[in-house]
Amino acid sequence: MMTKRLTRRLRSTLLCLLCTTPVLAAPPSQVVTLGGTVTEIVYQLGLGEKLIGTDLSSLYPAAATELPRVGYYRSTPLEGLLSLKPDTILASEQAGPPQVLDRIAALGIPVKMIDDQASLNSLYKRIEQIAQVFEVPEAGQQLQHQIREQLAQIQPVDQNIKALVLMSHSTQMQGAGANTAPDLLLSLAGMSNVLNQQNGYKAISNEAIAALAPDVIVLTGSAVLAASPPEHPSLHLTPAARYDSIGTIDPLLMLGIGPRIGESLHLLIQLRDQALSHIAPSLSALDS
Repeated sequence: MMTKRLTRRLRSTLLCLLCTTPVLAAPPSQVVTLGGTVTEIVYQLGLGEKLIGTDLSSLYPAAATELPRVGYYRSTPLEGLLSLKPDTILASEQAGPPQVLDRIAALGIPVKMIDDQASLNSLYKRIEQIAQVFEVPEAGQQLQHQIREQLAQIQPVDQNIKALVLMSHSTQMQGAGANTAPDLLLSLAGMSNVLNQQNGYKAISNEAIAALAPDVIVLTGSAVLAASPPEHPSLHLTPAARYDSIGTIDPLLMLGIGPRIGESLHLLIQLRDQALSHIAPSLSALDS
């Protein structure tokens, strides 16, 4: 009799333990990403197989373009997200509209908002946040370390190299000013932005481009089609045309701060050094 009582008590105790022991949730495996650099970081961490969808800004790596698309990350449609049945959404903090993301969260689908500003601190935080979501903190730390090592290898220059980054909006050329990804990239590459007195992206005239006299000009996005360097009426009047330091860089590398920042800086430094190869001999001649 006593044995039966003990057995019942033991069963009751085990049932209580099972009821009160928290069930550890597995890392997400059906993820939709909203934002190009968010998607890139997931792949850089070796977790591309966890993705079931991306947005239209996610163009790298090529595997991301083969996944179902849910529209552009700043104007994501509710139906597009729900149709993929994700268990988690990783969204750039610039993604939206807010009411759609709020609705998704209200339906019980976790929406993880990821830091996304034009700064190195934001990049490192973005990597950390995404690594935490997938429970791979060591991989995140390794990627951060790789980027820091790449930045540490950049050699400074004594000469002030003036640079201009151009993109095209509709039929008008725009220049990248302060508080933009190109502005940060130019600074890291050891160049000064000739438009650092303006904030953000603004239209720029042919006359202004010539008057700014940049030593380096970077064309990105549709600006590559809008200008034919150095024959373009404004570009051919600049020192950059004389130095043959007008170059084109993929907008994925130039208009955002992502995990391939080392590649972005490598291309910029090539243009910087091309300009320097013309400027330095001229200065030496003047000094002599």
